[in-house]
This record gives sequence, structure tokens and C-alpha cells, in this order.
Amino acid sequence: MTQSTIKSGTRAIGIAESTDETADTCYLGAATVSPNGHIDDIEFDTATVGGTDATSAIKRILETGLRPDIQYVLISGIAPAWFNIIDLEAVATSVEVPVISVSFEASTGLEASISSHFSGTAREKRLSRYDALPRQQPVKINEKTRYIRAVDIAQPSAATVVKEFTPAGGRPEPLRVARLAARGLRRLWVVPSAVIARGKLFTTRCSIWARIQQLLQSVVAVRSWSTLDHRLSTRVVPSRRVCCSLVKHRVQMRTPRASLLLAAREQSWQTHLRKLE
Repeated sequence: MTQSTIKSGTRAIGIAESTDETADTCYLGAATVSPNGHIDDIEFDTATVGGTDATSAIKRILETGLRPDIQYVLISGIAPAWFNIIDLEAVATSVEVPVISVSFEASTGLEASISSHFSGTAREKRLSRYDALPRQQPVKINEKTRYIRAVDIAQPSAATVVKEFTPAGGRPEPLRVARLAARGLRRLWVVPSAVIARGKLFTTRCSIWARIQQLLQSVVAVRSWSTLDHRLSTRVVPSRRVCCSLVKHRVQMRTPRASLLLAAREQSWQTHLRKLE
């Protein structure tokens, strides 16, 4: 067995996205993970589909989620949310930690696609940011080929880091967990774009989600949002009383933004109930 070259106390934070194709929001999840797979923290933020704010969203995540023991930032891809190109150099400069982008498919370049979908300043800004990215290099990870771009770390060292944080399969554990978190956030909140305010939701910690879930469990006695959605779709939830109870108990929430989102969720439930009745 090959001995690990990374100390057990080292952490990497992985950032991945999940995009709602029916809205203008890209959900970003971030997971702080140790080489043995221990998950220490989860962070969230959002970016705009087709925008240029993915870099800013990642920097916001790192402002709150970066810890002294985090020595590497792993990012899934370089163009989430429909060509929202990430400025890897800007991210590395803001946190003074090596940044490694991992792509999972070979690419001949995005210049043609960017040029065909954008024009004027929007096209030039994306092309300029894309051209400034480090060149990607193939890396063999557990019999799978991945492609990495590295900033503030040599390519061979970056390849070693990616391999060390990939105990199985071809996806580094920080990115795998971050993708699951982002996907869960997207499924958890079906919020109108007017409430999201152009994709800029907010950065939150898991405690807020836990409080909201505890509130729902005490009112509706369900185990998850998906369970409640299923009950709505199958008419198991009795009448509008559930929504009225949620409205009544929502005033106990002390986080205004959480209350706003819960109110939006209630509104979507009430609309759905009216269709079923």
C-alpha cells in the first residue's frame, strides 16, 4: 500500500455546484474534508446562471469557511452555471491558499462556445478570464482520467493532492460531498427568483437549516422536505391546516432571511394545495 504524503491534520475545502435549469440560480456547496474522509464543515452560496459572479460567490464562501488547517481549495470545473467563468487566480490571491480546479471530461476549449452565445462586453470578459486560466493537465486517478488546473502549486504536487483526497472512484471526496450538498440545497429550496433577488441568496451555515427542519418536524412531524413534498403531491397532508400552522409558527423564527424563504416555501405549498382541492 502506498503511504500517504499528506498529513492527517490537513484539510481541503471542495466547492461544487448544482444548477436549477428552470431558474436563474446556481447553488454552490462547499465541504471541508480530511484525507480520511472526515467532514468538518459545510457552506453554501449562490451564483447567477449565465452571469459573472461565480468567483465572488466562491470568495464569499472562503471568507467564512476557510480555516487555518485548510491547505488546499478544490473547485469542480471552471465554468459553472452556463459560462460563469471562475477566476482561479483571484480566488487563490484572496485566500493565499493553493487552488486546484478539477474537470471530469476532456475539453477542446470554450472559446467557440463563448463566442457563439455571447457578444460585446459579455463575450470579451469571459474570453479574457478564460484565456488567463492555467492550462489543464491530465491526471490518472484510480484508473480514471481527470484534468486539473493549478494556481500557486506545481502541477505534480497538485496531482498528488487530488489523488490523496480521492480514496475511491474518480471524484475527490471534498468535491463529491460539496456536490451532494449543493444538490440537496437546490432540492430543498424551490424559491421564486424574485425572492432570491437575482440569484444572490445568502451565505448560511447548517444551523439555520437545522432550525428550519426542527420547526417543520414539530409542526408537521415529517422527516424531510422531500417527504412533505411527497405528501403534498399524494394528498396525504390534510387540507390547508399544515400551511396555516407553518405561518403561525414562522413568527418564532429570529432569522429574517430564513423567515422570508420559509414564507416563499409556504406560498408554493398553498398554491399546490389549491390545485389539488
